[in-house]
Amino acid sequence: MAAYLFFYICIKNNPVKFPLLAFLGACLLFTACSHAVLQLDNPTDKKISFLLDGEEEQLAAFENRKIEVPTGTHTLKLAILKIDTTFQTIENTEYLINPSKSWYVKEALSYAKSNVPVKELEEHAIFIKGIEVVGAYKKMGGILVLKKDWDFDVTEAIPDSVKGSQGKAIRYKLYREKDLVKMLVNNFLGIKVKK
Repeated sequence: MAAYLFFYICIKNNPVKFPLLAFLGACLLFTACSHAVLQLDNPTDKKISFLLDGEEEQLAAFENRKIEVPTGTHTLKLAILKIDTTFQTIENTEYLINPSKSWYVKEALSYAKSNVPVKELEEHAIFIKGIEVVGAYKKMGGILVLKKDWDFDVTEAIPDSVKGSQGKAIRYKLYREKDLVKMLVNNFLGIKVKK
């Protein structure tokens, strides 16, 4: 609304200077609208509370939700872990906020029509809570803020196919550690595991 009012006043009072003022107004409007998305995730079975930019956030057990924030510097304070830190966000970028400092696993998935070897799909062993898991996995975590570099979030199912991949044959799925173990046990052993 302020940007609209600015444009109106500029056009009415200074029609000759309008191009310069329109450019400055557009810059003002563009910076006022820039935002980032924070995905707040609690992979634990206990409620978590923390301060984000001075405002209290509470996540129920296993809760995951997204919020929009302006780009720039933000504060994150976790009393239980005695952490008080700042982080930067970039416009149109998504971040995972990990207040429990839990570990996650990123899996590389192939949507290619042929079986061409790709480095991202090389299988190797990782350990999750003492269990060896072999696959195209990478452990991530123990970090408060993760910049999103995956395609499917912890709450999203893996699709059978991807339309409009525009040559991108590799996609990535992010799992909570517990969810990956549960999925592997359910799919490969036929045993149903509770959350």
